[in-house]
Amino acid sequence: MISLARYLEVDHFAEGESPDPPFICYLLPGSDNFSADGRVYFRISEVRIELYTDRKDPGAEVLVETVLDDAGIFYNKSEVWNLH
Repeated sequence: MISLARYLEVDHFAEGESPDPPFICYLLPGSDNFSADGRVYFRISEVRIELYTDRKDPGAEVLVETVLDDAGIFYNKSEVWNLH
């Protein structure tokens, strides 16, 4: 995880101020906590991790997946790309 620390940034940037790829943004868009007796019994946070690269980078994807796997974190994966 330490090797990823240099890639971590905030969830958005002013136009033209993003770091040079590759970098990771993470967002906390919501939660789906489990309640019991009117209290949060088990916290479930949705975390979105976005890896930005100039081109498809399977090695960087594997690095992120390995960190999540090693930490025992369940995840789903999707991909969006833009041709410009």
